[in-house]
Amino acid sequence: MSNCKICKAREIRSNQISVDLPTFAHSNFKLINKSSKYKICKNCGLISVLPNRNSLKFLKSLSSKKYIYSNQSDQIKSFKKKSLKTREELQYNYLKRYLNKKNFNLLDIGCFNGKLIKIIKRYKKKNNIFAYDTNKYLRKFFKESNIKFSNKLNFNKIFDYIIISHSLQYIPNIQYFFQKIEKIINNETLIFIQLPNLNKNIFNHSFGDQYYLFSKEFLYNLSYKFNFKVIKFEENYFSNEILMVIKKNDIISKKITKVKKINSFIKLKKIKNKLKRLEGKFYVFGTSINSAFINSYLKERNLGFVDENPKKKIFINKMVFLPSSLKKSVKIIFTYNGNNSLKKRLKRRFSKNLISI
Repeated sequence: MSNCKICKAREIRSNQISVDLPTFAHSNFKLINKSSKYKICKNCGLISVLPNRNSLKFLKSLSSKKYIYSNQSDQIKSFKKKSLKTREELQYNYLKRYLNKKNFNLLDIGCFNGKLIKIIKRYKKKNNIFAYDTNKYLRKFFKESNIKFSNKLNFNKIFDYIIISHSLQYIPNIQYFFQKIEKIINNETLIFIQLPNLNKNIFNHSFGDQYYLFSKEFLYNLSYKFNFKVIKFEENYFSNEILMVIKKNDIISKKITKVKKINSFIKLKKIKNKLKRLEGKFYVFGTSINSAFINSYLKERNLGFVDENPKKKIFINKMVFLPSSLKKSVKIIFTYNGNNSLKKRLKRRFSKNLISI
């Protein structure tokens, strides 16, 4: 028996589950495990991914020289039906409404190659921008910038803004991490957290090279635990991601809210069984974790991937096609059911051959 790392609730063995579903790496969507084990706190909702030899190998690679050349920051997003923008441009468009202090200090935790904070520095030249990542080889991306990089979270200053974008789930000891954060913030510091939205995209449970899976309910509990108040909880700016803005609470936070039963893995198993029953050959829309999951069951029945981004050519060793390049008679598996405008566009072209999963 052990206590939950966050809420300290007593855990029992039944909280540990084995799930016969594949997991993938976030940087290249390579298969990590065909099945995995998780520990779920029934009180606060923390889902811990129990590491094994395969997942530890991928987690270790995050500090390698090879990892810094992964293309994870080259994502292009459609924005308000008008244009395609990089993820970092969209992030800055959202963050800039908050960056209104003069001569501020900003820290990006898990900065990777610094594309986001280089955009911030471009528009906020007179301010002090700092970058932190555990991978020491990332330093090369900051040599010719006015951004100070460190691979140790030891800063002797108070920050006005801290960005934690798709990094929190890779921190093994969250309690210790927030104790470190306490030393570099004050009551006015704004912390921006961005994560995959498990509630809106069930396939986000399929990332295997991380220590935790964070639901919306857990993130609120995490804030209460460390005495933060939630300034903004945004679920619509990025279609399948959460943007959360928090700051220190000047009063004692309310108690943790007990979460409802987590049945996400049951839903994924139903999708798995549906895929196994499908007959014929298909194309799979998208080049994301959703598509990696679908491909793992279709295998040779997947003729390739479909994406509206013309720069996408290859995904998981298969060709990527523009929708306009395919015959209207082909069958396409579609998993982005929350994106109604995208679904309508594809429906107009492929009609009843668009199969929603």
